[in-house]
Formats: sequence, structure tokens, C-alpha cells
Amino acid sequence: MEEIIVLVCDMEHLSTCLRLPHVPRMEPLELD
Repeated sequence: MEEIIVLVCDMEHLSTCLRLPHVPRMEPLELD
């Protein structure tokens, strides 16, 4: 399986992004 990278970015500060390794859990992201 290929590695999946998840990018989580702050919508108010797009320069702030977290690059997270893929985890087996699938949780919905709350985007306000």
C-alpha cells in the first residue's frame, strides 16, 4: 500500500498546515 499523507490546513491561516501521516481511523474533520 502506498503512503497517504493528510494535509490539514488552517482555513484562516493557509500558511499553517499540518502534514499528518495516514492513520487507520477515519474521522470526519470539522471545518467551520
